[in-house]
Amino acid sequence: MSNILDKDTALADIMRFRAGMNLETSIEEFRLIDYSIERSKIYIMRDKATNFVQAYVIWADVIEETWQRYLKLGTLPIYSYEWNEGDIGLVIDVVFNPTYRLNILARVPEQFLNPKYVYTRNSKPYKFGKALKKIAGIKQISEGKLITL
Repeated sequence: MSNILDKDTALADIMRFRAGMNLETSIEEFRLIDYSIERSKIYIMRDKATNFVQAYVIWADVIEETWQRYLKLGTLPIYSYEWNEGDIGLVIDVVFNPTYRLNILARVPEQFLNPKYVYTRNSKPYKFGKALKKIAGIKQISEGKLITL
């Protein structure tokens, strides 16, 4: 029961965060967020003092076929099994409060710096970790910590 409550709380917190960022949430976006929470394919960064959401990342671990379908048609994982069947980390959504950008990016787990995590922008594929480093102005990764310029 507490697991369901935790998932419902996470979903409510994400929706509250999106509303606070003035982001509209379509039915499809809601479905993707809900699916990611249900399948534990979400990373939520919270303020330590208030526990409010500052940022989140959702992804699906897909196979090459699903990745290629996404690149060609823009079709995200449809079936539940597609969310956890491969070794390509398809980053579906990233939202962060720009006020806390550097603090948030410094706390992103190293898992997202792994080249397996990819996303698209203007129909072109990119490595997610490389984009994070660029956004944060990260000079190097030392002893598991991000060093900003």
